[in-house]
Amino acid sequence: MPAPTRAATRTLDFRSAYGPYIRPDKLAREVRSTGEVARRITAIRLTGGNSHEHISQLRWTDPSTSFSSTETRSQLVSWVEQGGKAYVEDAQGNRVDVGVVRPTYGEKYLRTHADGKWSDNLLALPRF
Repeated sequence: MPAPTRAATRTLDFRSAYGPYIRPDKLAREVRSTGEVARRITAIRLTGGNSHEHISQLRWTDPSTSFSSTETRSQLVSWVEQGGKAYVEDAQGNRVDVGVVRPTYGEKYLRTHADGKWSDNLLALPRF
């Protein structure tokens, strides 16, 4: 009788995936190779204005583990640029991806992107 097979897994190191926010009990975990860790943005903090460029911090959660944290805009921009996935979800469960906007002048910032257009879903999130 053949041995039971197990789905391929890989170890995800939280030190590299979650920057400085390390929970000792979550330093490593298995993630199915077909799955992908994605951060659900749940709240924002604005500084100095009311537009996307003024989002200074973002609160997020990993729905697969319930791990949550807060990061600066630049930390999350770097994470997305390195291939990380982030999204916003509405009450009906509709997801909108978060992308990086690279303006001609000024710092890079985050904004939702759906159906080929930039949208304002981040600004509709609760503030903290």
